[in-house]
Amino acid sequence: MIEALRGAPWVDFAGRHGDWGRALFLWGARRRCGLTLRELGQEAGGMSPAVVGVALKRFASLAKELPELETKQQELIELLDGMLPVEH
Repeated sequence: MIEALRGAPWVDFAGRHGDWGRALFLWGARRRCGLTLRELGQEAGGMSPAVVGVALKRFASLAKELPELETKQQELIELLDGMLPVEH
């Protein structure tokens, strides 16, 4: 899902500091699953909770400034809302 929105395979951007695709994944997982920062970091390949928090804050600011990221955010919301509910 994120790969399609980003237009690249996960391995191409997962480890890239500041990449909006990685941050979009973190944001979507947080929104959809309510994972902790630690859990998000583990799912993203071993990021520390502090790095996850910074990435989420940067993404929120960047999405407000760049209409194309806000569009990607909305596309992800629509994709996630169309999925079955997640059990916690």
